[in-house]
Amino acid sequence: MNKFIETINILDGVPQRLFYHTQRMNHTIHCFYPNAKSINLEGILRPQITHGQQKCRIIYSNQIEEITCSTYIKKEIKSLQIIHNNTIDYAFKWTDRQMLNDLLKLKGACDEVIIIKQGYVTDTSYTNIAFYDGEKWYTSDTPLLAGTCRASLIDEGVLSVKKIRETDIWKYKKVSLINAMMNLEEREMPITSIKKNENADSRLIL
Repeated sequence: MNKFIETINILDGVPQRLFYHTQRMNHTIHCFYPNAKSINLEGILRPQITHGQQKCRIIYSNQIEEITCSTYIKKEIKSLQIIHNNTIDYAFKWTDRQMLNDLLKLKGACDEVIIIKQGYVTDTSYTNIAFYDGEKWYTSDTPLLAGTCRASLIDEGVLSVKKIRETDIWKYKKVSLINAMMNLEEREMPITSIKKNENADSRLIL
């Protein structure tokens, strides 16, 4: 049976962007289980605390199977390694992340990877990406996974979507990693923190 995961940010006991999580979960369910009932997340999350930031993980298939909440601990990310993979597909948030974990092993001395597919920027191994040109923030129109934070920022007009090739990266000033647990500018770095891959052996995985 196909299993998926949804990660929800809970701040001071309040689930964030619940509309977007519900929307994505039901889209996934109906793609794989057309006759399954829709899920309504309102009222079913039970945060363990009412202060601070918690990470809520929902495992589901055609229905919710498990919900766990824990204190969120941020990863330290200061550098990003460009890698290439022309066949990766992660349009749904599977519990099986082996393909992403394998790509993360190519990060070398850096903390995280930026995955390039067919010449275009996609995501890191666990976040969407935004780029700042000095006036506006942009995100690639070719993400591996359409993130909930990304979707809400686009709807709010904070993020603009455009094609971003690998060669375009160096036109920007800053890069920001975004996902359900990290908002725009919470984890941002200068564009110089992105490293080109000089290792030909790990540059391209078909």
